[in-house]
Amino acid sequence: MISFEKLNKIKNEYKIPQGTKILVRLGICGASVGAKEVYKTFVEEVKRLNLKDVVVIPTGCIGLCSQEPLVDIITPGMPPVTYTFVTPEKAKGIMFHHILNKEIISEWVIPKML
Repeated sequence: MISFEKLNKIKNEYKIPQGTKILVRLGICGASVGAKEVYKTFVEEVKRLNLKDVVVIPTGCIGLCSQEPLVDIITPGMPPVTYTFVTPEKAKGIMFHHILNKEIISEWVIPKML
């Protein structure tokens, strides 16, 4: 078991990533409909494009199972956006339009998010 002191050290050394954050929802519902492949696609694209200021973070469920796979994009200077029904192909589109060109793809965003 990890000690309380070790947990405090981890907490104190943790730095919130700067730049763009891609949060891929990998709860059971998301994973069952392809979120693992979406996550893998984002990781590969960030590496291929050598994007040092973009981090891909796996996260849990937010309760919108009927909209999975879900991906949140948090970019400085832009509103946070949640994309719905994301596929590996859509992930590449999100990388090109949203991450590289700062254009939100409103047709793929959960309604009422913009």
